[in-house]
Amino acid sequence: ADAHCSRQIDCHSCTRQNADPGFDSVCAWCFSTGSCSLAYSRASPSLSDWLAGPGLCRDSTTDPGVCKCRPDEYTSCDACTKHVGCVWVNNATSYAIATVTLPFVGERKRTFERRWSNVCWNGNGIAGPTFATAQISGQDLQIVFNSSSSDWAWGQCAVEGPGFAAMLIAAVVVGLCVLCCAVRWVWRCACGRPHAERGRSGMV
Repeated sequence: ADAHCSRQIDCHSCTRQNADPGFDSVCAWCFSTGSCSLAYSRASPSLSDWLAGPGLCRDSTTDPGVCKCRPDEYTSCDACTKHVGCVWVNNATSYAIATVTLPFVGERKRTFERRWSNVCWNGNGIAGPTFATAQISGQDLQIVFNSSSSDWAWGQCAVEGPGFAAMLIAAVVVGLCVLCCAVRWVWRCACGRPHAERGRSGMV
């Protein structure tokens, strides 16, 4: 399984089969090293796989949808936010939440996390970066992988979070209101002119 992942040479080839439940290996692409490694195996999920592979990577993904926002040239906020479907993430945290069921002890949970920053991710101006959540289950082990960030920018770099998108929406709404008022004014002027002309002709 690990051999399959290590043979992949780019983000798309590394992650494209991850959505297929019939494919045993789930591979992770590490952007900082430009390499593909085994994230975990569906047949025998192990938290050590994640910690030894993508867990040690500063910036990795198992989601093929992320690849489009991560070409080498998108390494700055200015370059990233020129693309509508991309979000510049200033700071984020990825989590692996492991739940183990032990004999005579019961359920135990432990959270592992890694922090990363200054990366381009797919997303939008309202919800921010789109992080995929994955879950795997073994006989006595369940692992949930997810990420979160509240420190991001879309469309520009000065305003963080959804503020810029909100300003754009507000500007569009105001523009539509102004346009509507202008149309109504023109319509009233156009309709009122014949009445005024008929009034003047009746006086003559």
